[in-house]
Amino acid sequence: MNPQGPDVYAVPLTSRLGTPVHVRDLDDPRVRENLGALEEQGIREVRVSSDTTLEMAVAVTPGAPGAEQPDVTYEAVVVCNDTDEGTTPSEWAQEFRAAAKLPSTPVLVVSGDACSNFSSGTDVARALIASGQAVSVLLVTVDRIVSGTRHPPISMTVFSDGAASCLITREPGPEASFQLLGSATERWLPRKEWSGLADARVTLTAMRTATRRVAGHAEEGFRYLVTPNFGSATRTMLSMAAAMPHTEPYPGLVSTVGHCFSSDVPINLADLAESGRIDDGDAVLACASSRGSLAAMALRFRGPSGR
Repeated sequence: MNPQGPDVYAVPLTSRLGTPVHVRDLDDPRVRENLGALEEQGIREVRVSSDTTLEMAVAVTPGAPGAEQPDVTYEAVVVCNDTDEGTTPSEWAQEFRAAAKLPSTPVLVVSGDACSNFSSGTDVARALIASGQAVSVLLVTVDRIVSGTRHPPISMTVFSDGAASCLITREPGPEASFQLLGSATERWLPRKEWSGLADARVTLTAMRTATRRVAGHAEEGFRYLVTPNFGSATRTMLSMAAAMPHTEPYPGLVSTVGHCFSSDVPINLADLAESGRIDDGDAVLACASSRGSLAAMALRFRGPSGR
């Protein structure tokens, strides 16, 4: 669990998503095989982009050429990216710094937790702030499908291409933000011989454990549960594993965005902040999972000044 360190706030900035494509129009055999179940569980559209992760990441970086984001300042950039496009993380970071016109800004690439990378990236950003290396850190999540199927073998969903950014900072500022109260990540080593049921069992156990580890940071309980953009059955199981009957699952943008890797959480938090369905001071439980990890984050919503 990560309750120590300075208070930090995540300020949602923007996202860059691929073009909407209905799942029925994807030229993907695995998607076609599961089309009925996908539509039944609320997966309607997927986002498809020909842009590289570098191009999408630059598009959500304030101050970068061609980017139309708010004028914010930051001393470092943390990028969550698990996509293999033929470059090393160091090469990618150097190319990003050049393309974003950030020649002297530290850029750290976080990977290893796949779709749970947002929580890991937030922990790294918080550590940079705690160590005095930065006051504000730009956190970027970006991934895309380069080849192969968009239908993951163990989850009822469809992968989408996209990027999102948020500012991790010591001060909440005038914009809507989410204070990080605590985080916990459970990790395990999947086995090739595991069935889908075995994967589901360990994921739900991890959800229950991680949730318990962060639950004490919101003594009054959580108003919403924000989950990855999985099908309705998987989201229901995650909600049941959290064992918080008074917490309302937030549907997010499942039907129109699909599963946008580690960008699901920041995209859905931004949607929740803009929805008008959350009040200042409400606590939110956000989770993200991959085949080898599950992260839970306890957050408190801070409405914009004057709200």
